Amino acid sequence: MAFLAAVALYDRLTGRPPTYEPVSGTTALDTGALPWETAPDPRPASCGGLPAKWLVIDWDAAEWDILLPLLERGEMPHLEALLRRASYGSLATFLPTISPAIWTTIATGVPPDQHGIRHFYNQRPRLARWWNRIVNLGRLERRLYSNAHRRAPAIWNLLSERDEPVMVVGYHNTFPVEEVEGLMVSNYLAQDSVSTLLDMKKGELGDDADLSSSLVYPPEKLADVLEIHQRLMDELPRAVRDFVAIDDEDELRDFLRKAQHLDPEGDQRPYFLTRAWLYDQVAAEVAETFYERLDPTLAIVHFQSLDWAAHHFLYFDRPEAFEKFGWDEATYARLDSQIPLYEDTVVAFHRYADEWLGRLVALTDESTGILIVSDHGTGPGPDPDLPGFHDDAPPGVIVLSGPGIRSGHRVEGATIYDVLPTLMASLDAPVAKDLPGRVLQEVFCPTAWAPQDQISIASYREGEAFAPPISAPTLRQDVARELESLGYLD
Repeated sequence: MAFLAAVALYDRLTGRPPTYEPVSGTTALDTGALPWETAPDPRPASCGGLPAKWLVIDWDAAEWDILLPLLERGEMPHLEALLRRASYGSLATFLPTISPAIWTTIATGVPPDQHGIRHFYNQRPRLARWWNRIVNLGRLERRLYSNAHRRAPAIWNLLSERDEPVMVVGYHNTFPVEEVEGLMVSNYLAQDSVSTLLDMKKGELGDDADLSSSLVYPPEKLADVLEIHQRLMDELPRAVRDFVAIDDEDELRDFLRKAQHLDPEGDQRPYFLTRAWLYDQVAAEVAETFYERLDPTLAIVHFQSLDWAAHHFLYFDRPEAFEKFGWDEATYARLDSQIPLYEDTVVAFHRYADEWLGRLVALTDESTGILIVSDHGTGPGPDPDLPGFHDDAPPGVIVLSGPGIRSGHRVEGATIYDVLPTLMASLDAPVAKDLPGRVLQEVFCPTAWAPQDQISIASYREGEAFAPPISAPTLRQDVARELESLGYLD
C-alpha cells in the first residue's frame, strides 16, 4: 500500500498537463526577402470578394527549412506559382507535437483539453498503467483515441449543419467516419487495419454494414474507394522507383518483400516508404475522383508522406546535420551504406506533394480559395533509426491564396488555433467568440472583408455537449505496431 501511495503521489507531482500554448520558433522563412515578395504575380487574385469555397491541403510535417531550398532549385513549381499570389508564413504549434491532437485542434479551433483528443492513445496515469501491466501479465492495453472521443464540433460538422457540402479525405482521427453533408473517407483506410477488405468482391461489401460505415460515409461509396485502393496496390512496384534508387529487378522484389510487413526488430524503411505513397495516393485519387461530383464548399485532403519521409529518411537527405549527435562509428557506417538508396527520398516525396498540389488546384474554379497547412515542422533528431524529430515543436506552414486574399504578403504570428476562425469568416459563417484563435484578417484585402461585418456567436458548443454519434473502435495490433515504430507509443 505504501508503494502504491508513493506512485500515486509521484503521478500527481510530475503529471502536470500541458498548457497547449503556441510555441514560437524561427525558420528559414525568417532569413530575408524571397523572390515572390520582390516580384509577386503580376496578375494577383481578385480582391472583389472572398472565396465561396476552399480546397485545404494538409501537408503533415511540412516546414520552410525544407521547402525553401527546394523552391530555390525549382523542385516545387506548383507551390512557387501559388506563393506568388498568396499570403503565407510560419504556423505556431504546441507541445507535445502529437499529430491527432494538433490536427483535431486545427479542425475544431480549440485545444485538446476541450476537444478531448490528447494523443494517439489514452495515456492513463502511471499507477493505472503499472496495474494494467500486472493484470495483463506484462502487456499494456492501450485505448486508441478515435473520432468517437472528440468533444468539440469540427469545421465539417459546422458546415454540414448549414447544408454546405464537404469532402474530408484522410484527415487525422476520422476513424470511424461520421455523417456529413458530402463525403468522408477515414485516415485508416490505407493502413493494414482494413487490408483484408481488398480480398472482398464488390458485390460482397454490402454484407458488412458496420465496417462500411466505419471507413467511408456514405457507406455506399466504399466500393468505389476500395477499387481505387486495389488498383494502386497493383501499381505499387512501379511507383516505388520514384522514391528509392533501385534498378535491379531482384533488388526491387526483395525491397517489396520487406515492405509487406512491419518487423519491429528489422529494417522498417521499406514498409514506411511504400505505405507513405499508398496512403497519400489513395487520398489524392479519391479526392480527384469525387471533387467535381460533389463541388464541395470545403474540401480537405490530407497528405501524410512528408511526415513519414522525414521521420525515416531525413538522415539520407542531409547526413552532415547529424554529426553533432556523436553516434558510434558502426551506426554512421550502417546509415551511410543506405545513402545510395535513399538520398533522394525526402526530395522525391516533396516533388510528389507538389505534383498533387498542381493536380488538385486544377480542379478548382476562380471562386475557390487554396489553403496549405501543416501541423508542425521537422528537424534532425537523436535517434538514428527515427532521425526526423519534432519534439521541440518547430513551426509548420500556412499558405492562403484565392479571391480576396492578398498577394505576396508575409503572415506574422499565426497559430494552429487561427485556421478554423479564418476559414469560417471567409465563408461568411459565424465565428465563435470563445475560440482561442483569431481571424487572420491581415490576409484579406481591405475591400473584401471587414471585422465589423463578421457574424459572431457565443460558442459552437452551446447546449448539450458535442459527441459524434459513432462507437469507439478497438486498437488493432497492426496499427499499434505502426505507432510504436514512429515513436508514438511507449
